[in-house]
Amino acid sequence: MKDKGYEEGKNLKLDVQNAQNQQGTANTIAANFVSNKVDMILAISTPSAQATYNKTNKIPILITAVTDPVGAGLAKSMDSSGNNVTGTSDNVPIDKQFDLLKQLIPDAKKVGVKYNTAEKNSQVQVDVATSGIDYYQLGYETGLKAVEIINGKEPKDLPITLLEEMELIINTDAVKKLNITVPSDILEKADTVTGGVK
Repeated sequence: MKDKGYEEGKNLKLDVQNAQNQQGTANTIAANFVSNKVDMILAISTPSAQATYNKTNKIPILITAVTDPVGAGLAKSMDSSGNNVTGTSDNVPIDKQFDLLKQLIPDAKKVGVKYNTAEKNSQVQVDVATSGIDYYQLGYETGLKAVEIINGKEPKDLPITLLEEMELIINTDAVKKLNITVPSDILEKADTVTGGVK
């Protein structure tokens, strides 16, 4: 938003709350935002977005990092929510993930998927899966939508969008531990990280 002239302390007041992955806390935060009559609410994650949507159908809600806004009951379609919701989704088609898998482990025959059936995003990942998302860029795109709403657009008139470009990241410690040889053409395109492997 700063790139479009909106800066905290100058012409923007932010109230940042963290539900700490607790649905009851998310509900309380959403209720407080509504009772305080904020101008706009940014909800990061499906549970936060659902808690907020259940508290108001008037205040514009910007969502981000919500994998399936339609399946989560937040929007009628990605083209138009039909309500006070817009934003960005981190959903990515499975083909990109499996293309990378085939390049890294061409002899792979079986793939196991562990997921949480209680979370809609997890179910979508099993049906769709994911590739790397640049969550900074996802948030940036959501901020641009916030500016459009400030300038008079209605959330229902702004599509919920996906990022066009994915981020390729290779954990060099993990591939070494798994005895995977990463082809040089993939390694050249990737950002590399280390750590997190036990």
